Amino acid sequence: MDWNTETVNIIYASNDGYAGHLAASLYSLLDHNRNIPRMDIYILSVGMSEAYLERLAGIAGKFCRSLHVAELGNLRERFDYAVDTRGFDISAMGRLFAPKVLPDSVRKALYLDCDTIVNGSIRPLYGTELGNHLAGMVMEPTVYREMKESIGMEKDEPYYNSGVLLMDLEAWRNQGCAGAAAGNFTGFIRAAFLPVDQDTINGALRGRIMTLPVRYNYFTNYRYFRYRTLVSMCGAYRAVGEDGYRQAGKAPVIIHYLGDERPWIAGNHNHFRRLYEYYLDKTLEGNPKAGGKEAVHAHVWVFNHASLICPAFRLWISRRLGNEAGGQPQEAEGFWKRGNDMDKISMIILNYNDSYTTLSLVDEVKDYECLDSVVVVDNHSSDDSWKRLQTLNGSGKVHALRLEQNGGYGMGNQEGINYAVSCLEADYVIIANPDIHVTPRCIRRVKDALDKTQGAVAASARVKDPMGGELFSYWTLLPLWKDLLDTGLVTRRLFKAMLNTPSYRLAYAGDEDCRLVDAVPGSFFMLKTGILTPGEIKEVFDKHIFLYYEEKVLGQKFRKMGLKTVLVTDEPMSMPILSALTKA
Repeated sequence: MDWNTETVNIIYASNDGYAGHLAASLYSLLDHNRNIPRMDIYILSVGMSEAYLERLAGIAGKFCRSLHVAELGNLRERFDYAVDTRGFDISAMGRLFAPKVLPDSVRKALYLDCDTIVNGSIRPLYGTELGNHLAGMVMEPTVYREMKESIGMEKDEPYYNSGVLLMDLEAWRNQGCAGAAAGNFTGFIRAAFLPVDQDTINGALRGRIMTLPVRYNYFTNYRYFRYRTLVSMCGAYRAVGEDGYRQAGKAPVIIHYLGDERPWIAGNHNHFRRLYEYYLDKTLEGNPKAGGKEAVHAHVWVFNHASLICPAFRLWISRRLGNEAGGQPQEAEGFWKRGNDMDKISMIILNYNDSYTTLSLVDEVKDYECLDSVVVVDNHSSDDSWKRLQTLNGSGKVHALRLEQNGGYGMGNQEGINYAVSCLEADYVIIANPDIHVTPRCIRRVKDALDKTQGAVAASARVKDPMGGELFSYWTLLPLWKDLLDTGLVTRRLFKAMLNTPSYRLAYAGDEDCRLVDAVPGSFFMLKTGILTPGEIKEVFDKHIFLYYEEKVLGQKFRKMGLKTVLVTDEPMSMPILSALTKA
């Protein structure tokens, strides 16, 4: 790289809420890199005020640097699906649009998160030749295995933090990665419904990311992690080397303020807090720290130092609290925490070449106050279903998704679950066939049965036909020879008495009007997602089962997990007689 002729391009993405942190980071960058002859700063603004932009321009001007602003507007409108950021501000997604909104003349750039402080020269970093790689990033080994699995990654594969991102923008544009990373997902990436930018980049650029030294993105909370602990969490971290890890802690070039000890909150004990305060004072004199968490920080300080003695204790606590083991900020806790105070219910309706029936059910339930969202999954219909269903997007609580292939009942509903939990934060998920009819009272009763029955993961209601006649409502899991009898239309009726436990013999569940069963019909049931781990949620259904007997497979799975299935007896739902018979 010719430093005298080529321009170093720096990118930040922010809104007004992060403007103060951005200012401190920008000042530190410019202060430590006065010897770079040519440097341009690009701000990807998400509604930033003129006052903040003028202040940032003044900081750049002080160092004789140019500052350019690209306004992104409402980022949610740039995606064709509902975006969930796990508690982070959506401005974090702004970096995904850099290849599109920046001039084509910007062929290479270094992206920095607002919560970073530059503590040295970035020349060696920026001068890194990426070769065939599309980006250079620092590994983040503390990410949950379940999160990696959600984008098709193995436990020991390298997963990267997007807070410092060396980008070959020209290659991104030429190879179409800009569209993929910005939301035009296809295939596996579209099906994964990735909620945050970091997951998106890791999924879209998998195998094409160069591992950068830790010193260029040193997470402040990693002071409390031993090298061998990080290697045990992700085998790929061995490439860093113990010496490289230790040296990064002693002389980090870019410091990233992750974890619980944020330097802008009063009472924090962050080892690098004074460096942040120094640069903040250069930009926003007298800026007060947020208070109210002093006691929390005292406990965090004790926990951090105690966990150095016993790393296993730290990992156990981190997972119990639902936070990544030091990898994600506090804002992400809401995604993982599943408590009784959260009661978002999402109904998933799977469609294949039957949009009229599907739309009829959507019209019936969309205004139910007990439902927070309705997710319609089109299983790659061969007719004009998707043309009709996609009009549902943007109509309040209804979301329509189209899969790239027809993977059957299991795959279609699983993708609906993934979307409902990851993007809509659903705590209860209803699986519903398009031809059912269910009342708000029934939905509330089924949820109540789940909540009252300890260890219950699934619940359904008695099934009746439109005339009030009793239809098939539950299964008893049988040994193989009995199960074979149950598969035949004739033998099923001849040996009915020995193939299914009579309702009066079923054990009581949460109250006298709900019973424990082995399996319920797949036409309508509710799942309590909070009782499952993130990894288990991603694998509720066996995607290899195209159709039929998926209910029994699901019942077997829950029983092996020690979880219960409940049937509500006092509040029925209904479905057509023919459908009930064919699905029995």
